[in-house]
Amino acid sequence: MNSHLDRLYDHLAWADNLVLDVLEKTGEPSESVLRLLGHLFSAERIWLMRVQGKDTSKVAVWSTLSLAQCRTVAEESTAGFREIIQKATVDRLAGLISYRTSKGQSLESSLEDILLHVALHGAYHRGQIAGLVRREGLEPVSTDFITFARSSDFR
Repeated sequence: MNSHLDRLYDHLAWADNLVLDVLEKTGEPSESVLRLLGHLFSAERIWLMRVQGKDTSKVAVWSTLSLAQCRTVAEESTAGFREIIQKATVDRLAGLISYRTSKGQSLESSLEDILLHVALHGAYHRGQIAGLVRREGLEPVSTDFITFARSSDFR
């Protein structure tokens, strides 16, 4: 168990749910927003599958998913990552995961680096989504970590 990783994945789940909740209430998002959402959640699924030693060659990294599909993939991925984090020892976190990129390149990364990447990748794309939403005339929701940390539910 790693309290920092636990906290990052609590934030990831909170932020993903918040974005999905707001988008569901405002109606069908634009194609650009759906494309980024699909990528965000497809990438989370792919990284989880890599950590689990599964073949990801048939999973598109830029999938267009509906909001309902995004929510399902997000929930499944978050649950999978939380299980991995709960069982992770220091040695396991430092251990290397072998995988193939979407372009077929063989690489290795430590479990800890992959877990950090997934959390940071989501923050990056949620920021892009907020920018798109603002350009479309809507008010984006703040998914900043400090907003999450200030919430009484997560103190």
